[in-house]
Amino acid sequence: MPSPYTRKQRKGAMLVLIILLFCFLAYALRGFITSFFGALIIYTLFRSWHQKLVEQRKWKPALSTTMILIVSFLLIILPVGIVVYQVANQVVQLMKDPAIVTGIIGKIQHYPLYQKYVDPQLLQDQLSRIGQVAVNIFGTTLNGLANSIATISVMYLILYFMFAHYKAMETWLMQYLPFSPRNSYQYADELRNITYSNVIGSGIIAVIQGALVGLGFWLFGIPQPFFYGTIAVFASFIPVIGSALIFIPGSLFALASGETGHGIGLLLWGFILVANIDNVLRMVLNKKIGDTHPLITFLGIIVGLPIFGLTGLVIGPLLLSFFVLSVQMYTRNYLSKPASEKELEIKIVKEESTDSTQNPSDRKEDTDTNK
Repeated sequence: MPSPYTRKQRKGAMLVLIILLFCFLAYALRGFITSFFGALIIYTLFRSWHQKLVEQRKWKPALSTTMILIVSFLLIILPVGIVVYQVANQVVQLMKDPAIVTGIIGKIQHYPLYQKYVDPQLLQDQLSRIGQVAVNIFGTTLNGLANSIATISVMYLILYFMFAHYKAMETWLMQYLPFSPRNSYQYADELRNITYSNVIGSGIIAVIQGALVGLGFWLFGIPQPFFYGTIAVFASFIPVIGSALIFIPGSLFALASGETGHGIGLLLWGFILVANIDNVLRMVLNKKIGDTHPLITFLGIIVGLPIFGLTGLVIGPLLLSFFVLSVQMYTRNYLSKPASEKELEIKIVKEESTDSTQNPSDRKEDTDTNK
């Protein structure tokens, strides 16, 4: 019995079914989108290494994949986990002993400039909210810890199959992505540039800034220089503010404690050395690692951090860069005239310009000749 539907109708129905299933799966797995992007970032960082081990050193893909997963965990996940643990431990200590915070606030309130220009009850009003904030922090921390473990587990599961079958995966992507091979390679190059620039480049800058902040705290007698230097490493990724989020409160603490010279010294240290080293190093590293426009990095981080967390440092600039690249590709492929039409227009313009510069007598002779 012949089907009552035409080939075009069956094709449309299949396309609708594919779109609906994709939307359902994307909605069901929305909580693990960070896992997918995290796996993509680590895959981009270690792909060339994995390729050399498998193709040149003749390692088995499973062995190379296992080693890369262990190395990436030790270099990326473990340091971040240690810092998060230190911060959480410090918050717990402050909550157990609120006299520390109260003492710092009392010093600031007795500082002459604060008494002259700031409402004396300002810090007291904010202090009354610490209890409520602390309860919220504990709930968020527990949920975040559980989510982080699940996210990392799924990320490494995806990453294992990406590395173990990297050739088949890349071939499949080249075959089914709706782009020409040229555009696909441009997307891949952009992914590599953004990842290298924002992970390796920005990571090196953040470590150097954090070390300088910790050194400044130690030189000017601020307590716990190693801890706050470590925090400054992550604060350096925050747009505009960066490591100033750490050394400015440290300067205010020194000023409030009566150490005016140390407070001013730390402030100058931060603005002159720590803040400016970012500009110098970024110009050098962008030329060697990946040349990404600073505006794309800045706007991308603003977009990515609130949505994706720490991985938003790469995901935000990557999505923004893909948007700009897609617009350029669309303009070149669908809005610009083909090369043959451009050549024809250039030829016509040249002929018209030649005719306009020709003498009237020459044009008359040409006309007579044609007759």
